[in-house]
Amino acid sequence: MIAGVGFIGLLTSTITGFFTSQTTDANKDDFSRLFEKIDQLDHKVDHLQRELNLERKKNRHKK
Repeated sequence: MIAGVGFIGLLTSTITGFFTSQTTDANKDDFSRLFEKIDQLDHKVDHLQRELNLERKKNRHKK
């Protein structure tokens, strides 16, 4: 009887581990894509900031 209870516990923990590991892998892929997008946006913001600074400098020299 004890072996049967232990076997059921082992079986359920194995099945639970299988499903949670798949979810974790999917989350890692999602996070990787999000971090890539954040990096792209960061580069674009930096580029726009440089352009804005150049325009400000040009406007100051015109005054």
